[in-house]
Amino acid sequence: MPLRRMNVVVRLSPLVLLPAAAALVQWWYVSTAVVPAQDAVDYVSLAQRIERDGLRETLQVEAAAPWFPTCIAAAHRGLTRLGWLAEGDWASAAQIAAAVALVLLVVPVYLTARRLGGPAAATIAGLFVIFLPATARLGADGLGDSWHLLLVAWAFLALTLGAEASARLEAEAGAPRPRSYRRRIPLVPPIPYADYETWLLWWLAGTSVGAALLVRPEAIVVAIGIAALFAVDRVRK
Repeated sequence: MPLRRMNVVVRLSPLVLLPAAAALVQWWYVSTAVVPAQDAVDYVSLAQRIERDGLRETLQVEAAAPWFPTCIAAAHRGLTRLGWLAEGDWASAAQIAAAVALVLLVVPVYLTARRLGGPAAATIAGLFVIFLPATARLGADGLGDSWHLLLVAWAFLALTLGAEASARLEAEAGAPRPRSYRRRIPLVPPIPYADYETWLLWWLAGTSVGAALLVRPEAIVVAIGIAALFAVDRVRK
């Protein structure tokens, strides 16, 4: 039993150590940054309006991507209520909101790289995300690019798992397939129970890209790629 627990700890240790290292790096960048990037001013201005007027009323007036300003407003409200942030310190709220996404980014990058290249490649990929200056600086700059990268990374992870599930179903195509419970729904083709794992992962990939579009419009490229792969997968079947 102790040996089994040790194996679990060894297997999970990169998912503990890499985010911890990312948190330390982000703390250092944020604490040593003089001011956030100039673009962070627009995010903070929109976040202040969201906190003052509410998200719905703000979006009716402002035609801007709401995801990151909403994260800033949530971070500011939560940290000020805890007494960890001054009421007027919106710059730090933007930096913390961006840094949190960079810490979480390590998880989907590691899991995707582990699926594609093994543990060593996954560790190297995680270290690149943590220490690459172009990425690590996003927290101190207070930019929404960190959330954009996080959501796209989750989309790629779901896409990778969906492709694996699809390949597994193709390998088991000769086996008896369970009956569908959607057969009676009009205009919906019957989908076997085993296919729901693949459909759910495709849905998660698309949802993550949709959320990323609420941060930056560049995620449309990933959405087109996922749609193309999904169409090819359906045609092949």
